[in-house]
Amino acid sequence: MTLVARLWKWAAILAGGCLLLAGLLTVWLPLPTGLPLMLFGLIVLLRHSPTARAWLRRGEAALPMLRRLRERVLPGDGQR
Repeated sequence: MTLVARLWKWAAILAGGCLLLAGLLTVWLPLPTGLPLMLFGLIVLLRHSPTARAWLRRGEAALPMLRRLRERVLPGDGQR
């Protein structure tokens, strides 16, 4: 992986984390911005972070509906 690719990956992980945090901070506001921000941040994190994908796979045992989320967000992401 080249340096530029690694920088893009870390920038995406940072952006996803910031979106998730912003969503958590704004979920209680009257404007419906918190949930979309959290979902978009989660999708970005799942696409670029192996740790987030591993947490999602562990959560599938407790909540089987998470498998559908993984299949929609990460198509073709078998049990690598």
